[in-house]
Amino acid sequence: MRALLLGARKFTNTSWNPPLTRFRSYEAILNALTQPSIALPSLEGLHALIITNGLSSKSVLSCRLISSYLSISGLQHAHKVFDYLPKRSSHAYNHILSAYIDQEHYRAVFKLYFQMLSAGEALPDVVTFSIILKACVALNSLPHGMLVHGHVLEFGMESDLRLATDILILYTKCGSLDFAVKQFELMHQRDAFAWTAMVDGHSGLVTEGRRIYDIMISEYKILARQEHYACMVDMLGRVGYLEDAFVFIKNLPEEPTRDVWGAFLSACRVHSDAKLAEIATENLMRFTSGSADAGYHIAMSNVYAENGRWGKMAQLRTQMRDVGLKKRVGYSWIEVGNSVHTFSMADDSHLRSNEIYTLLMSLNAIISEHFISQYEWL
Repeated sequence: MRALLLGARKFTNTSWNPPLTRFRSYEAILNALTQPSIALPSLEGLHALIITNGLSSKSVLSCRLISSYLSISGLQHAHKVFDYLPKRSSHAYNHILSAYIDQEHYRAVFKLYFQMLSAGEALPDVVTFSIILKACVALNSLPHGMLVHGHVLEFGMESDLRLATDILILYTKCGSLDFAVKQFELMHQRDAFAWTAMVDGHSGLVTEGRRIYDIMISEYKILARQEHYACMVDMLGRVGYLEDAFVFIKNLPEEPTRDVWGAFLSACRVHSDAKLAEIATENLMRFTSGSADAGYHIAMSNVYAENGRWGKMAQLRTQMRDVGLKKRVGYSWIEVGNSVHTFSMADDSHLRSNEIYTLLMSLNAIISEHFISQYEWL
């Protein structure tokens, strides 16, 4: 690998022009160029040699180039390589689609997917459909998801366990429990992810959710994992069974992960339980710090505010500022007709933002006029 890295760096020297004509040689060097320490000019130099030697039409090399550009310089350069391909393979499409998912460009995912279908040069495979279904879940778009499910059936891939589970997750996440149950019953094979989706889908139906969890362990002999624990905590927490959720966590056979404590903190936030929220936050702080920690701190500070503990809230916000924790900007999506509209806090980028804010102000005035504080009932 060290020799490959040294060789890759030589591509920045224009006087060095090795007689590489076999694409396996380029493939080996491209594997080395995925290292972030290699500069972009090295990759561009290698790319130029690939074109010069007439190897740009090789599908394997094209996918390696796209992958290298994605890891070194991001989506823009990778997309240029993709656009100039004489023929795009499903692997090439999947690389770009996956990059869009990573950057949360969900509209672009659908646009490229439909472009792939209309072009007809490459057929979607299991990976393609899995990526598209993730975008449907992220947008909470049941119509798009059902359309993709239809495509899966059309291409005869419904028996694939991975896709069947992704479709199940789609229906549970979009709140279509009837479709989820039908999909689950049609699955000839069910792995841990499928059971997790069913437990998660029954959040709010505590008795049924517990029954499915017990059946999974006792009858199907599937060993519960951290994602199952998090689903159970989330299910109990949503309906206010915080003490039950806490007892469940304490009795786990292994150390709970961030996801488990995060689900518990979210439930404490919804039900304004400061005591249990503090326990959840203390445990969460034992894990790696980062942008996710900002969200946990903010959730805890909101619990303090809802309980009137303003001093504690101010203290926590000050600690966040001192250590440089900032919450990642969140986005919301709403589907109107066949269009998906994206919004963030204080967002004025929408073409009809003035109308939207005017309507929101009117609604806020109506809500304020008819609002009755919980204390007025006392």
